[in-house]
Amino acid sequence: MELDKQSISKALIKKATGLSVDEVVEEYTQNPEDDTLRLVKRKVTTKQLPPDIQAVRTLLEFCEDKNLNEFSKLTDEELIKERERLLEILKNQKAEENPDDSGEMQEKDEV
Repeated sequence: MELDKQSISKALIKKATGLSVDEVVEEYTQNPEDDTLRLVKRKVTTKQLPPDIQAVRTLLEFCEDKNLNEFSKLTDEELIKERERLLEILKNQKAEENPDDSGEMQEKDEV
């Protein structure tokens, strides 16, 4: 059963991200002497299939079910703490990249 889930997941990811497919069209003629078919023409066309929106939705729902969306379960206070932590990391990175600057990030509160 696990193999089936794995192959379904791979197919869903392919459909959600888009894929290319080779389409083969073959034309045969029948030999009147011995009634065998002979290949006359073969045409291979590569088609690019765009991402499927329904597959994307299904994949996102699947990810939410598997608790992969870590921020959806955080409280407002935890989200604010995480925001502050990430802003501090960005501030430190900016200070390392530009040692001549003061390294301070300014936040603008929009009303």
